[in-house]
Amino acid sequence: MDYSAKKCFIVTPIGNDSSEIRRAAEGVIDAVVIPVLQSLGFLETNISVAHRISNPGSINKQVIKRILEDDLVIANLTFLNPNVMYELAVRHAVRKPVVQICEEGTKLPFDIIEERTLFYSNDMLGVIQLQEKLKSTVEEALNDDRPDNPIYRVIESNIIQASPNITDTEKFILSKLDKLETMISNTVSNSKQPFFFNKHTYSITIESDDDISVQKFISDLTKELHKAGNGINTGAVVVSQGNRGFTFHLIVDGLSKPSIGFIEDTIEKVLKDKSIIISTKEMF
Repeated sequence: MDYSAKKCFIVTPIGNDSSEIRRAAEGVIDAVVIPVLQSLGFLETNISVAHRISNPGSINKQVIKRILEDDLVIANLTFLNPNVMYELAVRHAVRKPVVQICEEGTKLPFDIIEERTLFYSNDMLGVIQLQEKLKSTVEEALNDDRPDNPIYRVIESNIIQASPNITDTEKFILSKLDKLETMISNTVSNSKQPFFFNKHTYSITIESDDDISVQKFISDLTKELHKAGNGINTGAVVVSQGNRGFTFHLIVDGLSKPSIGFIEDTIEKVLKDKSIIISTKEMF
């Protein structure tokens, strides 16, 4: 199939210049998404991403226009960025092909967890593996003339139930399915796991070459934050180890957003080795 006239818009978290979010996002775009699309015949001029749009005028209008009109949208859900989630919903509303990709370890919200998503590892092998999976998935998406998504499942259900030709048995089955979906939704909502939009991430660098003391510090820090209450759950992912020491992402779920001061106070409370130098940065 000739894809030279096809257009693709890439929905992605952006982050501040030189931030880890920006570096990770740009890496996926330039090392995976664009090369795969070009290998399929997409022209580089027909591939766009919001923060690279240079045309004058309203960026928001240009982004929404591309999301509504382009033949394909590829959405990177890593970090569950609110703008990304909004743009994904806009794409769902027009029922056009969309491919979801996401870094492994990301917990998708319940309303899109059943949508097909390509998970990848943020390393060299992960680049190769994602390239292979993305190519076939893009082809499948572009050949699907009736893409499925949460919005259109509801619309179609409403149309069926309003049809004068629907039987009582079919109405009963649809009613049971609706109740089952509501029960699942309520179970997720009432669980101790916070909603995805209450997730906040802090980047913490520890200038120490002692792996054991660093791992103990991470463990003590997450335990202390748990004890703070307010529905706080935490997780930590070590993302790099180099000359400066260890950098890890502290992921905090809570009923309210913990301030950077609160995080730093807790760090000081659990820090046993005062020779370890800490730098803390709020990512979002």
